[in-house]
Amino acid sequence: MRVPVEEEVQKLVSEGVSFVCAMCENWWWSHDRGLDMCKAGILGKECSGPIGGNCYPEYLGPLSSNLVNVCFRCGAQSIAAVEVFGKGMCGVCKEHIEMLDSYGKLGDKPRFITHDHVPVIEG
Repeated sequence: MRVPVEEEVQKLVSEGVSFVCAMCENWWWSHDRGLDMCKAGILGKECSGPIGGNCYPEYLGPLSSNLVNVCFRCGAQSIAAVEVFGKGMCGVCKEHIEMLDSYGKLGDKPRFITHDHVPVIEG
């Protein structure tokens, strides 16, 4: 397994890659080969976070038992956990919890992810 250094992870997060993806062996496998999609996607497996309606089911890496303690987006300490339609739970920090109220998939009504439709468990 390739272990990314902190600077690599922070650079990716600043470019829009989720912290969880930046810490995933599948993502780095593809990145190191110059591919645009993570290994899970190449193999036809669906792997995304709460914004994509999932909770990183194909994740491989050091966060495997820790997805609720860190923010899925930036890696900061979480203040809540997002339960994704019975597919699992991911942490979310104070800064990024707001994005769960404003994100919607094109054409979806009501919004795909809101505190009303995806439980956010404080604490």
